[in-house]
Amino acid sequence: MINKISSKTCSEIYYILTELKQFNKLPQEKQKYIVKNKDNNYKFKFNKNIPLQFQVKSKETRIVLSYLFLKYINKDEKLKKFALNNYKNNEQSYQEELQKKYNYDNLFKNRQISNAMKEENTENEEALIEIKDNIITRIIKKIRSVFKKRNN
Repeated sequence: MINKISSKTCSEIYYILTELKQFNKLPQEKQKYIVKNKDNNYKFKFNKNIPLQFQVKSKETRIVLSYLFLKYINKDEKLKKFALNNYKNNEQSYQEELQKKYNYDNLFKNRQISNAMKEENTENEEALIEIKDNIITRIIKKIRSVFKKRNN
């Protein structure tokens, strides 16, 4: 079992398994741990008519319940294989999603694209700035233009 489970999770597990009359299928040490660590002030309302997935909001509770069901409560081998295959498929899809998200090639491509865009933006900004000559260069250009007109 997981090293530390929150008291709220222990309470939810206790109430769910007792309502479903499955608590006694757990080993004595697990039962003692859950009873010892449950929060007596926290009351979890469980309704048998509503599916469990809509009642349990805590991810930790879902994980612990699935572990307990797979390890101790369920005795059907077909159902165990189905659950294990489902867990493996979920893990594979999660790993593929991470692989796509954090792929080395894509990380560097995104950086190169953003660097190229930054360079284009700076070039555009530079093109928008009007460069004016200082007064001395304007005077020199005027004098040159006057001499060029006289020579022609």
